[in-house]
Amino acid sequence: MGREKGEAAANRSKSRASSSSLAASLVSSSSAAVTVGFGGYIGSSRFDTDNTTAFLDIDGEVAQQLKRIGRKDPTTKLKALQTLSALFKEKSGKELVLIIPQWGYEYKKLLLDYNREVRRATNETMTNLVTAVGRDLAPYLKSLMGPWWFSQFDSVPEVSLAAKRSLEVCYHFI
Repeated sequence: MGREKGEAAANRSKSRASSSSLAASLVSSSSAAVTVGFGGYIGSSRFDTDNTTAFLDIDGEVAQQLKRIGRKDPTTKLKALQTLSALFKEKSGKELVLIIPQWGYEYKKLLLDYNREVRRATNETMTNLVTAVGRDLAPYLKSLMGPWWFSQFDSVPEVSLAAKRSLEVCYHFI
């Protein structure tokens, strides 16, 4: 019991600590065959690079606000939604079509937020997006329609009214 003394302790201190960079260099030099891993990744790069080129054209300010929406604080979410709403009014529809997949992902999460103001602002932002994008929203309606339809039956009247307004705006374009 206790600490090792003498030669065993000296050998242990001279050994090299494990390192992820050392392991990565050994793996990359020893394996000739490349396999696609979990999630379509090969090592540190994504196997399917076609989808990433579409996101290079997204405006930096819009991308930053989409990141802020994902944070936990409702105040941050509200400010990001207000900024996005203003940006949706300024930008052209062709610029905004590129963010619809990411917006759809965030939209579904925001509609389930515990804060009623976040849910209301989410539907108002959706109204501005629909107004800006118009018919270009059609390919994405399948993934958006379920949560969107569900949100008009929210227990808070302001949230359900905002959802109904955004759906009405959508049906004017279809």
